[in-house]
Amino acid sequence: MKIKSLYLCWAGAYSFCLLLSFIPVKAGLLQAIYVLCSLVFFAPGFLLLFQSLRCADRMSLLRVRLISGLSLLLTCIILLLNFLSITGSQALGAVLHVLLLLVSVPMAICGNWLLSLFLWACLFVATFLKKH
Repeated sequence: MKIKSLYLCWAGAYSFCLLLSFIPVKAGLLQAIYVLCSLVFFAPGFLLLFQSLRCADRMSLLRVRLISGLSLLLTCIILLLNFLSITGSQALGAVLHVLLLLVSVPMAICGNWLLSLFLWACLFVATFLKKH
């Protein structure tokens, strides 16, 4: 698959998962579908990673590193701000929640925030692998 197609698939998965994160469903078969969508979200990223490693495409590898690293960093910062804003206004909490949804797709639909963060971290760390 071409690199441009994989980036488009990943952008589409981002948009779809972001849309799902604004629709609250937390039980039954629909929740299982949400979890499946959150796992499928990472497929284009890992395909880009493997293709970049296989073809020694340094630029694509750096893009995947940047995307995954920024997602992890911004998620941690916004989570920390969210915890620190507990005494703040409800509007501040709502803004921070929306920012968290934007930077940490698909964490909100995964059902298990740690799984999503773990997959982002795996994607990030794997960009440091060297082809022998």
